[in-house]
Amino acid sequence: MTGRQFLASLLAVAAVVLGLVGVVSLHVRDEVVARQPFAANALKALDRAPVRLAVEQEITTQVQRQVPDGMMSREQIERIVDRVIDTRVFRRSFRRAAAEFNRVLFHADARSGDSAQLRLGEVIPAFDAIDPQLGAVLSASASQRLLTLQADTLGSATHRIADGADTLAGIAPPLALVALVGALLLATDRRSVLRLLGIGALIAGVLLLGLLSIGQSLGLDRVEAGVGVSAAQARDAAAAIWDVYTDGLRPWAFGAIVGGLLVTALTLVPLGRARRSV
Repeated sequence: MTGRQFLASLLAVAAVVLGLVGVVSLHVRDEVVARQPFAANALKALDRAPVRLAVEQEITTQVQRQVPDGMMSREQIERIVDRVIDTRVFRRSFRRAAAEFNRVLFHADARSGDSAQLRLGEVIPAFDAIDPQLGAVLSASASQRLLTLQADTLGSATHRIADGADTLAGIAPPLALVALVGALLLATDRRSVLRLLGIGALIAGVLLLGLLSIGQSLGLDRVEAGVGVSAAQARDAAAAIWDVYTDGLRPWAFGAIVGGLLVTALTLVPLGRARRSV
């Protein structure tokens, strides 16, 4: 192998690695760190059965604590809460809370004691519309917190993720393109470089799927039971949330696998046969 071919091979590997880093960084920046997409994905997650069940159980428990004994059974409250979750008032409040969670996670000063909350008072109009008697009872507990996220309990990890994703999303894709063009221009045997790129894309796609699976497993290990939510329900909800926020990466992974297989297969066709078939 000549020096030019060796350098071209190194650039091909660099192009694949930088491409993988670029895809992940762009997704994290645009779908997770960006506030509005984050909030929109939160609503998508709410429509997943495990997440909806966990939210319903937690709110039901919080509401039940405010209702006088004998006024309503838990089953009655669950049915009302199920209808409340479908209202525009609740979904608008839930989206606003998700946007605030995003601010605390990625944009606020983790040492400031800042927090984001969803309070019962924000969704009381939805209860009023469905059951005015229950709404009147809950109005006395409008300040009750349904969900709270405290910035100083998170440390600076999420802020580093946001900063890293923003930086890498800006530099990795163009560097990957430069490395790809450089590899093809320097190669004395472009067929071998293309084969290397195909194999690299295949490995990158498999690696991305593996990282998504590992990331989900690591995240689920830290999930604990919540208010009115069992540990199993919390893990199911967390898995569904992870899927929503990472769904956009899976097409890239499968595309890289399929594309890598096709490119690799084409480079393995003997040149003589390829010319006769033209």
